[in-house]
Amino acid sequence: KNVISTGSCFNIIANNITLDCSGFSINYSSIGYGINATGVNETTIKNCKILQTDSLGNFNHGILFSDVFNSSVSNSYIFTQSPSSHCIRLISSFNININDVNVTTVGQTSNGILPSSSLNVSVNNANITVRGSGSKGIFLISTSNSSFDRVLIYSSGPSIDESIDSLSGGRGIYLSGSSEGNVFSKFNITSVSNSIYILGSENTFSLQDSALRSISFDEVFISSSVSSGEWNFTNVSFTDILWPAPSTGILNVHWYVHVYANYSNGTNISNANISAFNKSN
Repeated sequence: KNVISTGSCFNIIANNITLDCSGFSINYSSIGYGINATGVNETTIKNCKILQTDSLGNFNHGILFSDVFNSSVSNSYIFTQSPSSHCIRLISSFNININDVNVTTVGQTSNGILPSSSLNVSVNNANITVRGSGSKGIFLISTSNSSFDRVLIYSSGPSIDESIDSLSGGRGIYLSGSSEGNVFSKFNITSVSNSIYILGSENTFSLQDSALRSISFDEVFISSSVSSGEWNFTNVSFTDILWPAPSTGILNVHWYVHVYANYSNGTNISNANISAFNKSN
């Protein structure tokens, strides 16, 4: 049945625990978490509806994994509404799989998925909506070697000057610290502010087969504090990039090319040799 608590609903304190909600709701308040797993391994959370019932507190996440290894979240809906209360918060966690999730947050500076100091995070088939000022769909802080596939982000937080790092609202992907070797594919991002915001000493990632749309600002913003990094875009639609001095890095933009060789009557030419060359302008 549904669970209601004035604090945290579930605290997972042992290894090899599976929490299967079977579609029932976890209703928690602003003085705790929906689900808190700290210092445990092999945790499985599935088929849950996790709802924060008020907006009075801060840092009251739907799911918190802290120092958690080899664990997963799947087939779940998560809603948060108080400030800095993220739907899924990962701290120093490794080998985490997040699959088939639908998350929404309306709290100020609250984010859909926020991993920090984590490795090997895998997100597949996620629908993320963020509506609060200073909110991001996916916020990576010093998180590396992770993959994100088939993700829809709608970020509609208030529009503020994109040069303000921490207070601007409505961003899609935000990379901070040293987050390296991450792969994003099949993203569809609609955001009030930047679809992708790069901040920090070094960030390397690839983005492919994706569409970026910013309502008010440039789709991609590279902060002036960025000192190095390499960003590979393949088959990504976007309109503008803002890259202010003195930031440095390498941006590679690639597109797929499909070539067909036909005779004038439309018949295919067999065993045709076609050469293609890079063109800079």
